[in-house]
Amino acid sequence: MGEAANVRDAKSFIKSNKIDLLLLDIEMPNGSGFDLLESIKENIDIKIIFVTAHHEYALKAFRYSIVDYLLKPINPDDLQAAVKKIKPGADFDSPEKIESLIENIQKRGERSIR
Repeated sequence: MGEAANVRDAKSFIKSNKIDLLLLDIEMPNGSGFDLLESIKENIDIKIIFVTAHHEYALKAFRYSIVDYLLKPINPDDLQAAVKKIKPGADFDSPEKIESLIENIQKRGERSIR
């Protein structure tokens, strides 16, 4: 388990450690979460959950075969559900990814209305 404050440190940590799960934001110092993913293409088998305030990047994020895309503020139940999706042999190229995206965007819209 580890934490990095910017893209450079995250890349270094990932290259030096075996990573199973990456909780990733879009906007980061020294680049973006997408910049980080592009720089670690050889480790793309890492399970990725985006945790961000930027709903407009969701479709781009799913091109990286991410597990889930959670919008801030994070609901603990949503985070727990996202982590439960990660199990050996799980198929992440499924309609559940799109359903999850739609649910998260709808929840974000409901919060904005209140």
